[in-house]
Amino acid sequence: MFQTLKIYAVAGLLAFGMLCGCNLKSSDTSTGSENLTEEAVATGRWTLKEADEWGKQQPWLRGSNFNPSTAINQLEFWQKETFDPETIDRELGWAAGIGMNCMRVYLHHVAY
Repeated sequence: MFQTLKIYAVAGLLAFGMLCGCNLKSSDTSTGSENLTEEAVATGRWTLKEADEWGKQQPWLRGSNFNPSTAINQLEFWQKETFDPETIDRELGWAAGIGMNCMRVYLHHVAY
């Protein structure tokens, strides 16, 4: 049992190290809208080629599930009494600092 826990701990540290090493920033802030054809503008829909080119310009998504340290579960995250924007901002800043550019949060059906 203890040996298995050590393996999981090492694997977790390696994964965290890989995430920290992926802190690459794209210098291109283009949205791709300046490259649209007349047809795309007229129909409001991109061609497959335009969509593919736009997708190639976007950075690789890196992130994880997020629940702030002050919330014990999905419900407590969103409740009026326990919602903590300062902690959320701080912890999302930490995630951005190690290169994460997307985070998944859950909105429980009870809170919704």
